[in-house]
Amino acid sequence: MMSRPSESASAPLQDLVGTWMGVCVLPKGNAKRDRLAALFARLDTSDLLLAAHYLSGDLGRGAVNAGWALVEEALRSSTAATASSLRLVDLDAALEEIGGITGPGSVGARVAVLHKLLGSATAAEGEVIGAVMVGGLGQGALASL
Repeated sequence: MMSRPSESASAPLQDLVGTWMGVCVLPKGNAKRDRLAALFARLDTSDLLLAAHYLSGDLGRGAVNAGWALVEEALRSSTAATASSLRLVDLDAALEEIGGITGPGSVGARVAVLHKLLGSATAAEGEVIGAVMVGGLGQGALASL
């Protein structure tokens, strides 16, 4: 587990989402690096570690026991929030919780945790959360540090 900032001190998840969306449309090179560096410069150490891991396609922990089928089921059954309220620490806590769920009924319990998280996420945040969980956000973030 990474050291977490308090919920109120943690950066909004929307900061990571906006940066990722902006980086996705840029050609390779300095513009991507500069966009990532601008995000990283605004983050405290705990959030910086989380964002760098997520944007490099690495959760920074062991497997969370959630493959694409589980993520897709939770996305399909969730209604997106109309306003952004999640913080990086919220995503980290949910990933940690999901990773700790094992045994009989664990798939349903993991979906329930993810469903709750996605219910607080905007559509864009939900897309990023799904991509984080299956390692699909890799944007070379570690090279920007």
